[in-house]
Amino acid sequence: MSIAGTQSGPPAWRLLLDYVRPHRWALLAGALLSLVTGGTGLLLPLVARGLIDDLSHDRTITGALLAMSALVVANAALGALGSYVLRRTAESVVLGARRNLSSYLLRLRISAVDRSEPGDLMARITSDTTLLREVTT
Repeated sequence: MSIAGTQSGPPAWRLLLDYVRPHRWALLAGALLSLVTGGTGLLLPLVARGLIDDLSHDRTITGALLAMSALVVANAALGALGSYVLRRTAESVVLGARRNLSSYLLRLRISAVDRSEPGDLMARITSDTTLLREVTT
């Protein structure tokens, strides 16, 4: 940052997109799986209502029980898969960021490293990439 408070360089969201861009299809898949999980979760009360109606009118409940069981299993499976995809992608983004930042640190001049506190640069890399993981997930 300069003295006037303006940034020199691209905005932060553009830097984030540069790290995330190679993983956009995995993020899209994770988002779609999460959306479908939400949809199956919303269908469960409707099927439960149908089950209660069937019970109150002395109709067979086999179909409603099978539908409810299938929705519960689908909800659990899709939710777990979506969560896995998003977390794995977040870890991949963090790995790429850490590799890039570590490579940058290794190319710094000794005078630039001597001006900073010991361990400050590595602590900064760790905290910044941890925040990147949170944003990605």
